[in-house]
Amino acid sequence: MDLEFQKVQGSFATQVAQRVGEKDEQPARHKGVTSRLHEAVQGSDEQSMHRDRLLDQEIVRINKHYKPELENHEISINLMRQEMQQDQKSRHAQNGEISARKDLVEELTGQDKGKEKVSDPTP
Repeated sequence: MDLEFQKVQGSFATQVAQRVGEKDEQPARHKGVTSRLHEAVQGSDEQSMHRDRLLDQEIVRINKHYKPELENHEISINLMRQEMQQDQKSRHAQNGEISARKDLVEELTGQDKGKEKVSDPTP
């Protein structure tokens, strides 16, 4: 039984040593994984910041290039809008004048028709 007890004790001691070894390795593995994660995040942050700087530069370039053109288009649109409003007012005034003349023509035509119906007593 002593021999068997020694075998069990040896086996137990081996298992304990393995577990202790695993426990000793665990912090090192954890530290390695953490270190790689930090490097990946830092690299990702640097890439993001670089991409942001490039995008900012592109926005500035686009604004510099297209802003004057957009302002010119806006001025042109406003001028066209003003011309259209003036044309609309002019058409409205012309329509009123046409309507007044039409009424006058109808009135004069009605007077002419009235004269035709009235017999002239002079020989």
